Amino acid sequence: MPEDYDYTNKEEAFKKALEFGDKIPIGIIYKVEKETYEDQFDFIKNGPPLVDAELNPKNAEKLLKLFQ
Repeated sequence: MPEDYDYTNKEEAFKKALEFGDKIPIGIIYKVEKETYEDQFDFIKNGPPLVDAELNPKNAEKLLKLFQ
C-alpha cells in the first residue's frame, strides 16, 4: 500500500478491495480502532466473571434490554 493510504477510509478501502489484475492489493485494507466488547459493559469489565455471577431472575428483563 502507498504510504499516503488512509486505512480508516471505508470507501477508499472498498475501491482498493475491488482492484484485480496485474497487481492485487494485499495486507491491511481497512482498519478502525474500536472498544472491545467487554469494555462496553461495566458489569462485564468490573464485575466478577460471568460464570461466577449470581443469577437473579428479577433482573432478567433489565439485562435483556441492554442487548436489544
